[in-house]
Amino acid sequence: MEEGLSIARLATLLQIDKSAASRRWQGAKAGGYLTNQETARGKPARIVIADPLPDDVEVLPFPEQLHDRCTVARVAERVADPPPPAPEDELEALVRRHYP
Repeated sequence: MEEGLSIARLATLLQIDKSAASRRWQGAKAGGYLTNQETARGKPARIVIADPLPDDVEVLPFPEQLHDRCTVARVAERVADPPPPAPEDELEALVRRHYP
């Protein structure tokens, strides 16, 4: 199996259409979070995680930081953490963790 995800696979994992997945991919690429290993023009992307971020860089806020800012719905009880993902590709696991 080739390493990396296509835009179509990314869209499936995120449960969004391909154009939205493509926009998110472009933003993540511009931010240096993801990269495309495919070098041939016209072939599907092979999206992989770019260089790891330093430990001191905060990409997403912790849920506790957002608790008081949620104006759509308040949760009275703490929701249990989801079970760990089945063994899979590192990028797919990352996508599933941030976009359940």
